[in-house]
Amino acid sequence: MVLHWLIDLVRHLITISKKRPQVRRMRADEVVQHAFLALSFIVLVISGFALRYDQGFMARFFFGWEGGFQIRGIIHRSAAVIMVLTVIWHALFLLTPRGRKFFLDMMPVKRDFTFFGHRILHNLGLRPRWACIQRFNYVEKAEYWALVWGTAVMVVTGFMLWFDNVVISFLPKGFLDVALVIHFWEAWLASLAILVWHMYSVVFHPNVYPMNPSWITGTMPEDMYEHEHPGHLEEARRDTEEAIERQVERTRRRSRIPEDAPTAPSSDAKAGEPFDPEAEAGETHKEKSFDPGDPTD
Repeated sequence: MVLHWLIDLVRHLITISKKRPQVRRMRADEVVQHAFLALSFIVLVISGFALRYDQGFMARFFFGWEGGFQIRGIIHRSAAVIMVLTVIWHALFLLTPRGRKFFLDMMPVKRDFTFFGHRILHNLGLRPRWACIQRFNYVEKAEYWALVWGTAVMVVTGFMLWFDNVVISFLPKGFLDVALVIHFWEAWLASLAILVWHMYSVVFHPNVYPMNPSWITGTMPEDMYEHEHPGHLEEARRDTEEAIERQVERTRRRSRIPEDAPTAPSSDAKAGEPFDPEAEAGETHKEKSFDPGDPTD
């Protein structure tokens, strides 16, 4: 039964990814950022809770074999390093023009609180639906800033516990006890935020299910985007068109095709191939030069 529904889920994801038209939500580097963040977070959750609940099913399933708990520590710390490097990558991204725009678009504004109130009243059947005109709504902004705050707390407390001998050399041991408590409960808060808040908005929401594909492909169906961000749809279309133009330009440069090159009119030429009248005329009058790499010579 599980296999049956997994196959069905994959088919739905393929169908959504092929649906047209699509708008770009994330660029390739942003998709990779998200992937590293998601994978490192999942590994940290599993390996971290396995230490606290060492007799639980998850701990025994993943690390119940001989020597497993020693490996657990290495895996946990490795995932922590990957997450820190991803955070640094994201910080450098924020220094780019697109990153600065992303940061400004993520800043809370008064309209976000108004939108939150309207959505609650709409869901209670007391107000008509209010359209979001921003690139990010209050749900996405809350997720992002919760991630920023939570990551900062987990990194600081995590390094304190990792390098405990260094910490207790200049701080009382009570600081480590407090760091352990904060680290544990912040891990629970982050896990529940992902499971309840994030997973509903990108997976279980009726207008998104079975999944928003932008975290894989960087794009999403236009009607899906329009439902959540109707006021930002035109800008998203322009961004998508610019991305397509950049891709075409990169392809043209790799192929060394001049931008204003005419296409060859002869029936033997391939469509879209640049046409050089002098070269074609010369071909009929000059003998083919010898090429040692050509097996026909």
